[in-house]
Order: sequence, then C-alpha cells, then structure tokens
Amino acid sequence: MLAKGDEAFTVVILLLTYGSPVVMLFATWLIGRWIQDRHVKSLERREADVGKRVIITNEKRLPDGVAATQGTMVAGSVVVGTDYFRRFLAAWRNIFGGRVGSIEPILMRARREAILRMLAKADAQGANFVVNVRLETAVVGTTQGGNNRNKFSMCEVLAYGTAVKTGYDHSPYGVTYDARNDHN
Repeated sequence: MLAKGDEAFTVVILLLTYGSPVVMLFATWLIGRWIQDRHVKSLERREADVGKRVIITNEKRLPDGVAATQGTMVAGSVVVGTDYFRRFLAAWRNIFGGRVGSIEPILMRARREAILRMLAKADAQGANFVVNVRLETAVVGTTQGGNNRNKFSMCEVLAYGTAVKTGYDHSPYGVTYDARNDHN
C-alpha cells in the first residue's frame, strides 16, 4: 500500500500530467473567445461608421448615372493567427473530414478587417465608392506537426479595389456597407 504522502504525490503528478493540458486548452479557448468578441464589436462599430460614407462593390464599373471625378487603387491587409484551442479542434476535424468550423470565424473576421482597412484608406482620400473589390489570401506561417505535416498557423487577407470620387459628399443611394451579411 502507498503511504498518504505517496498518494498525494501521485495525485499531484496525475493532475500535472493530465490536468495542465486541459487547463491550457480551456484558458486559450476563454481568452480567444474574449478577444474575438471584442474584435467583432469593433468591426461592427467601424462598419457602421465608414459604411455610411463609402459604397463597396465587386462590379468593375460605377452604377449608371454616377460619374467619377478621380480614381486610385486602395488596399487593406491583415494577418491573423489561430489560438491553440482552435488548432486543436481543427486537427480533430481534419481526422474525420468536413467543414472546419473552428477556423471559419477567424477568416471571416480577417476578411472584414481587411475590407475595413481598405475602406478607411478610401474614406481618407474622400472617395464615395470602391469598385472592382477583390480579396486574396495567403498562408504566412505554418507550424510543423509531429508527423512533419504543415498545419495552418497564420493567414494574410488582402482586400483591394479602386477608390472613386464621384462629386457626392456622401453615399448617393443611402446604401451602407454591412459585412454581417457577407457570410457566404
């Protein structure tokens, strides 16, 4: 039989061995969730602000009846990374296949942030429209797994388009940009 001191020592060793990874996963989930919620609120606030002044479209031309007075290229980019908890969930999902839902919110926030940075540059130039908007992505950094396979770590999203001044001092259609509808 083990003495009381040996039992306590065994329990401590078991907790450190198996409990610390669980605690770390929970902590990264909690912190990641808090950061995500703060970022989403910031995105919504900024979208409501700049979306009143600048219209964004992936069309190559301005709408009929709108004449451009000046156009320049604008771009916005962001690099995002995943937290350990989301990578852990993605690795499990990779085993069984299917949609990797733990990574999708990160990429959605990255797209919205890149578009907002692009719109902020267009707004600073006094543009009313950003036309021919395109999005590009690239994996910036990867981590090496134990089996030497690359796993998603960081991704860059680049949004670019042509900022156009039209002579209007605000959106001529009263249309505003709201990325919450861009979930497809």
